[in-house]
Amino acid sequence: MIKLIKTNNFSKLYKDIYKLIKHNGTYIDSTQEVFNVIATIDGTFDSVVVADKLKINLLHVDQTDKSEFLEIRKNLTEVFHEFKISNDTRRGTFCHLYEDKKYLPRCISLLHFYYREKQLNLNVYFRSSDIRRLQYDLYTINELLIHACKMLSLKIGYINIFWGSVHEYLSNGR
Repeated sequence: MIKLIKTNNFSKLYKDIYKLIKHNGTYIDSTQEVFNVIATIDGTFDSVVVADKLKINLLHVDQTDKSEFLEIRKNLTEVFHEFKISNDTRRGTFCHLYEDKKYLPRCISLLHFYYREKQLNLNVYFRSSDIRRLQYDLYTINELLIHACKMLSLKIGYINIFWGSVHEYLSNGR
């Protein structure tokens, strides 16, 4: 069954997902998880406010997370090119995979930017997300949309996030 969350507040979204895991989560392979979660975030996003509301200390973010964000941002050039051809493109996508097939697919698997209703919107597909990193994941998504809007001189729209799995690792089994 799909779980749908609609909000204009990243902090509330995090709390709602955490409650969902705690109250409805299934125990699978040393985790408690919920699957097929969809969230829509609508509102104005300010990076400093989002970081503060999510209680993220940006000076202490994991290096892997930082490098993943920078890698995605660097690779959005081709996506931006599609918008220079036409704002109405459906091709504003970036598939985030490891080139070496021996690794699992990345957690943030697909970004789809699209311009509708005079604003740039973003669909994000997560293969998997660990609740301990979810706050930074939400911050990253927000930053990517802000970056895209600045590069394309477009108004910020809404974000739709699709999670295959959102989970919490259990330290002592169940």
